[in-house]
Amino acid sequence: MKRTLLSLLLCLSMVLTMLPTAAFAADGKTYALPPGTSGLCEHHPEHDETCGYTPRTEDTAGTPCGHMCEICKSEDSGKDPAGSAGASVDTTPKALTGSVRPAATQYTYTLHYDANGGSGAPPSQSVTSSEFHVWVPISEIIPTRDGYTFKGWANSRTGKPIYGGNGGHTSCLVVHGQGMSTTIYAIWERKQPVKTVITTPPTLRLPAYAGNEYTDAALMGGEAKAEGTGVVVPGSFRFKNYEGGRVYPGENRMEILFTPDDTEAYTTAECIVTVTGIKRTVTSVPYDAIITDKPIGTAFADLGLPAGVKVETNTGASYSPIPVIWDSSAYNPNIYGEQVITGTLNIAASGFTDSLETEPADNVKAIARITLIDDRVFTPTLEPPTYSKQLYGADLCFLVFSDDYLSGGTATANGETVSGTFKLDKDQKIYGHSLTASTLLQAGPLQLKVIFTPDNLKRYTKAECTVDVNVIPRTFMEVSTGYLLNKKIGTTFEELNLSDSFSFYAVGDENDPDGTGSNYGMNVVTSWDSSTYDPNSFDEQTIYGEVDRARLEPYFTIPEDADLRAVIKVRLQPDPVDTEITQAPVFRWRNGDFTLPDNTIFTWRKLQVETYNAEVGSLAGGVVKIKGTDTVAPGTFSFKEGTPLYLRSPGEHDVTVVFTPDDPRLHKPTETIIKINVIKNTIKDADEPKSITDKPYGTPFAELGLPKKVIVNGVDGHWDWIDVAWDEASYDAHSLEWQTITGTLVFDEYNENTFQQPDPAVTAAIWVKLVGPASAPTIITDTLPDGTVDTAYSLRLFANGTEPITWTIAEGALPEGLALNETTGKITGTPTTKGTAVFTLKAKNGEGSDTKKLSITIAKAPSAEHTITVTSDGNGTGTASPSTAVAGTEITLTATPANGYYFKEWQVVSSTELVITNDKFTMPEGNVKVKAIFEKGTSPAPTELTVTFDGNGGTPSVGSMTTTNQKLSSLPDASRSGSYSFDGWYTEKSGGRKITTATVFSANATVYAHWTYTSGGYNPPVTDYTLRFETGGDSRIAEVQGAYNTYIDLTKYVPTRRGHTFIGWYSDRNLTEKVSGVYLTGDMTVYAGWRVIVIPQTGDSSQLDLWSIALCASLAGCLALVAWQRRRASRETAEK
Repeated sequence: MKRTLLSLLLCLSMVLTMLPTAAFAADGKTYALPPGTSGLCEHHPEHDETCGYTPRTEDTAGTPCGHMCEICKSEDSGKDPAGSAGASVDTTPKALTGSVRPAATQYTYTLHYDANGGSGAPPSQSVTSSEFHVWVPISEIIPTRDGYTFKGWANSRTGKPIYGGNGGHTSCLVVHGQGMSTTIYAIWERKQPVKTVITTPPTLRLPAYAGNEYTDAALMGGEAKAEGTGVVVPGSFRFKNYEGGRVYPGENRMEILFTPDDTEAYTTAECIVTVTGIKRTVTSVPYDAIITDKPIGTAFADLGLPAGVKVETNTGASYSPIPVIWDSSAYNPNIYGEQVITGTLNIAASGFTDSLETEPADNVKAIARITLIDDRVFTPTLEPPTYSKQLYGADLCFLVFSDDYLSGGTATANGETVSGTFKLDKDQKIYGHSLTASTLLQAGPLQLKVIFTPDNLKRYTKAECTVDVNVIPRTFMEVSTGYLLNKKIGTTFEELNLSDSFSFYAVGDENDPDGTGSNYGMNVVTSWDSSTYDPNSFDEQTIYGEVDRARLEPYFTIPEDADLRAVIKVRLQPDPVDTEITQAPVFRWRNGDFTLPDNTIFTWRKLQVETYNAEVGSLAGGVVKIKGTDTVAPGTFSFKEGTPLYLRSPGEHDVTVVFTPDDPRLHKPTETIIKINVIKNTIKDADEPKSITDKPYGTPFAELGLPKKVIVNGVDGHWDWIDVAWDEASYDAHSLEWQTITGTLVFDEYNENTFQQPDPAVTAAIWVKLVGPASAPTIITDTLPDGTVDTAYSLRLFANGTEPITWTIAEGALPEGLALNETTGKITGTPTTKGTAVFTLKAKNGEGSDTKKLSITIAKAPSAEHTITVTSDGNGTGTASPSTAVAGTEITLTATPANGYYFKEWQVVSSTELVITNDKFTMPEGNVKVKAIFEKGTSPAPTELTVTFDGNGGTPSVGSMTTTNQKLSSLPDASRSGSYSFDGWYTEKSGGRKITTATVFSANATVYAHWTYTSGGYNPPVTDYTLRFETGGDSRIAEVQGAYNTYIDLTKYVPTRRGHTFIGWYSDRNLTEKVSGVYLTGDMTVYAGWRVIVIPQTGDSSQLDLWSIALCASLAGCLALVAWQRRRASRETAEK
C-alpha cells in the first residue's frame, strides 16, 4: 500500500512539473513502454490482471504494457497500440508527450535478436535519436530450427512470445540507460510427427514352405501415407520381430513394421501379412545303399543296411536321415550276383514332420544293391590279340617288342567277359635270346607268346595264347663310309685296331616311305686290306674290308651287283712334341725414336706386339727348344689372350707370353711369365695456351676466361689434357704490359697414374695483355734463346701497345731455317747452320712503331744416340743397359744361360774397335752389335739359387731349398688343417705353372702350394668351369677355364671402350657388387663397369667430320683419326 501511495505522489509531482517519468525513476534506469503512450498511467487491479502486472515488476525495464488504462489523462487513452492488421499505429520512434529537452543530444539505441537454438536471426538494428527512448520495428526476418515452429520473440529465453509471430507487437521500446540496447529471444514450439497409415501392405513370394524363413529383402511392394492425406510417406518395411519371417505349417500371421525415412515428421506403422505354410513332398532317394563285403549265406539282419537315408524334395531341398523299413522278402542269402531290395520311407518317425509330407509317392523307395562275395575261381578262354607293328629284318628286339603294340583280344569265363590285359611273355626266347636283348630279327614268320592277366585274380586265373607275325626283310642300298680321325701320325696298321663292323644303308619300313634309307651296322667284316695304308701321311687314306655276305642275307635282301666292300677313311693326326722356353723373350717398346729399357713400358700405353700409330712393341730374343733336346723349335712369341691391353698402375707386372710354333703339327705351344716394369711418363713441358689480349684494363682475375686445362707433353711426345690451378698472385689487373700468369698442374686419378713431374716441376703459363688506351708498341723482349742445328725452334716476341701489332725484320736476317710470323710475332723453324745471326726487329701498329736489335746463336747438334743390339747363339739370352747411348757412355752387359749351359764369352759382331772388359764397354760413335756365346755343361763356378715355399694357407715341410744347377732334386710336402688335399707347388698363388723337378729356375723364386677342398667326403667333379667376361665395350676378352675352386685374379683382365675409363669388374649385371677375383665353383660371368671420359669442347668440327668419313675406310685410318682428332682439337683450343 505504501508503494502504491508513493507511486501516486510521484505521478502527481511529474504532472505538475511537466517532466517525463524517467526523470523520477527510483533506480535511474530506462523502461520500455507500449507505443502511443502519452504521459503516465496508474496501476489498478483491472489493469494489472490484464497486463500481468505484479508489484515486483512494475519498474522492470523493457516490459511494455499491452493495454491502456481508462483513467490515463491522454488523448490516446483507450486505443490499442496495434491496428487490426497487427501494424503499429505510429512506427516512428516517439518521445513521451510533454517531455522537454534542454539540449539536442543524440543517442544510439540498438535492438539485438537471439535465435535461441535456431539459426538465421535478423541482424541487430540501431536507431539514433535525441529522445530518452525509441520504438524499433520488429524485423520481418524469421529464424529457423529443425523440428520446431517459430512462435515469436520474447524478452527472455523462456518467456512468452509478445513480439512478431502471429499477433505479437510489431515494435519494441528501447529506453535510455546503461548499454542503450535491448535483446529479444526467439521462442520455439516442437513439431509433432504426422501419423502414418499403411494403405497397401507388402507381399511375399509364394508358395511358402514350412521351415523356410523370409528375410526383410523378401518383402515386396507396400505403401504408407500420412493419415487423412494422400501424401505417400517414403520409408521401408521389415519384420518386426526376430525370426519374424519364419514359416510354420498352416496360417502364419507375420507382423510387419514400417519405418519412415523421416522419423521426426512421421510416425512408424504396423500391419499383418498372412501366408500359409505348406510341407514339401519327397520325390526321390538319390543314393543307393551298396553292399559288396558280405559272404554267401549272410542273414538279412546281418547285411548292415542303413537305418536312414537322404531324400530329395520337390523344391530340391535335401533331408537326412529319413528312417527306412527294408523289405527282406526279395533277398536270397545263397545266390551270386547283384540283388536289389527296396525300403519304405518312414517320414512320420523322422524329425522333419513339420517340413515334409509324411506320405511320399508310391514309387519313391529306398534302394539297396547287394552282391555277396563269390569265391569261385575260373580260367578264361582267350581270343588272341593282334600285333599292330610291322616287323622288319635287322630290327632290334628290345626296340620293336612292346605290349603297346598288342590290340584287340578277348577273355571269357562263366558266360561273362573277363576284364584284364594282354602282355608279351617277357621270359620267351627269340633265337635263344630274350625279347629285351639287342638281338636282330631275321626275315620270315615268327610266333609270339602272350599272357592274359585278369583284373580280378581272386576269381580268374592267368591264361596264355600265341600271336603270329611276319618279319619282312629290308633291302640293301649302299655302303656307308666310316672315318677314323683319332690316330696319331706314325700309327702302324695293326695299331689302327679296325673293327669288324660293316656300315651300310638299307630301306624297307614305314619310317622311310621315300626310300632314302637308314644307316645300319653289323659285325661281318672278315679282313681289312693294308696295302694302301701309309702310317706317315697326313693325307686322307681309304682302306677296304672283306664282308661275309652269308651273314647279311637272313636280314636283308642284297642285289647281286651290290658292292659289299667295307670302307673306312683314315686321316692321321699330328702328334706335336712338348716344347720348353729355354730363353724368355724381352719386351721392347718405343714411340717413334723414343725408346725405353727392355721390359719397360709407360702406364696406359698399349701392350702389344705390333704397331699402333708411332708406338711399336715387340718380343725379342726368346728361344724355344723341343723338350729334353737341343733342337730349336721355330715360332713366334705373343702376349696371352686375355692379357690386359693397358697396364694402368706403376710397378712390376707379371705378363704371360705364349710361344706359337710355326708348324703346330710338329710342336706344341708353350708359355712363360715375364716381368714388365710399368712406369709413369715424365712431363717434358706444357703447351702455352693462346694469349689473352681482348680483356679491358682492370678486368678481375675471375673474368679473364683462363682455360681450365692445358696440354702437357711427355718425354716421348705423348700428350694429354691436365687441369691447371692458375695463380692469381701472378696477375696485375692494372698493368697494360705483357704479363705471364703461372699455374700449377693438378693431377686427377687418371693423370696420377699416367704422368709424373720432373725436378723442378713443370708449370703452366699463359700470356695476358690487357686492352688500354691506344698507344704505340714498345718491344719488351730483350734477349732470344740460342738454338741447335736440326732441333725445332719456337719463340714468341712481345711488345706493349695496342693490338694488332705487325712484326718485321728491319735489318739483318734470322738464322737459316727460321722464319718470323708477322701477325703472331712467333719465330719458328728448324735451324740448319750453326753460327750467330744479328738482326733488328720492328713492331708497328696504327699509333707508331718500335725497333730492337737482337741475336740468336745456333750451336752444333749434340752427339746422336746409338743402339746396342745383343743377340745369342740360342742357348741363353743377353741384354745391354742402357740399350741406347751417346758416344762415351759406359754400357753393362748381362748374360743368362739356358738350362744345361753356361756363359762363355761376348762376341763383337760390329764396331771392330770395341773392347769388352768385365761385361762392360764404352759406347763408340755408331751402333754396336754383340753376341752372347754359351757352352753346354756346368759353369766352373755355379750360382746358388734359393727357392722359397709359400704354404698359401697351409704349412710346407721345408721353408726353402737351394740349387746350383737351376733345378730342384726333390720337392717338399705340405699340410693344412681342415678338409684339404695338397695339389702341388705352382708359380702363382692362383693359376700359374706347376713346379716339378724339371722346372728351371734362373733366379731366386717363391712358389705356392695349391689345395683342393674335400669337406664331408665330397670330391668336386673333375670339371672345367668357364668364366665369361661381358665387357660392353670395344674389346672382347676370351673366356677363362679352370677346375673347381680355381681362383681367377680379375685385375689381370682389362677391357677397353672408346670414350670410357674401365673402373673394375662386378659380379652382377646391375653393377652393385664389385669384385677383384672369383673362385670357380661353376660357370660364372663378370660384368665390366665404365665411367664416361669428358673431353673438353673444341671449335668447329665440320671439316673434321668429312675427314672422319674418309679415314674410317680402313682400320688404320680409324686409329689415325682418333689421334688426329684429339691433337687437332687440342691445338685449336690452345691457340684460341
